[in-house]
Amino acid sequence: MPAPAALLYLDGATLQFLALAAGQAAMSPVEPERPRDARMAQVIDYVEAHYDKALTIAELAAIACLSPGHLTRTFEATIGLPVLSHVTERRCERAKKMLTITQLPVAEIAYC
Repeated sequence: MPAPAALLYLDGATLQFLALAAGQAAMSPVEPERPRDARMAQVIDYVEAHYDKALTIAELAAIACLSPGHLTRTFEATIGLPVLSHVTERRCERAKKMLTITQLPVAEIAYC
C-alpha cells in the first residue's frame, strides 16, 4: 500500500488537474501564482518568511509602503482575501504540511 504522503500528493495532483480542466483555477489546491503588484508580492514574501510571528496590518502596510487602509483594500482586491485571513490560511497550510511530512506531535506543530 502506498505511503499516506504519496496518496495525499496524488489527491492534490488530481484536484489540480480537475480544477484546471474545468477552467476553475481558483478552486485549485495548489498555491496561486504570485500577484503582479510588486507591493502585494512583497507583503506575501514577508508573510511567508514571518508567518510564525504576530503580524499586524500596520507592519505589513509598512512593508508595502502603503497606509493600513490602502493595504487592506488593495490586498483583498488583488489576492481575493483579507490580509489577516491570508496570514491565517498560510499558517494552516504550513501546519497541514507539517502534519503530513513530520512525526511531530500536534501540540508542537501548533506552537511552530
